[in-house]
Amino acid sequence: GRIVTTSALAEVCGVAPDRASFMATTGTGQIAQAGGATRSEPDYVWDNHMLRIDQAA
Repeated sequence: GRIVTTSALAEVCGVAPDRASFMATTGTGQIAQAGGATRSEPDYVWDNHMLRIDQAA
């Protein structure tokens, strides 16, 4: 129920839970994780749909 971190991202498209935190994607191919870590996937363009898929055990 409180803000734990903020990030300045352009064109945020999708947000989904990632275990105890969240991930966000941008229309420019960025994937941002809680805590500020990001990675770039320039060959991908994200829309506003994102969900977590657990790996089957």
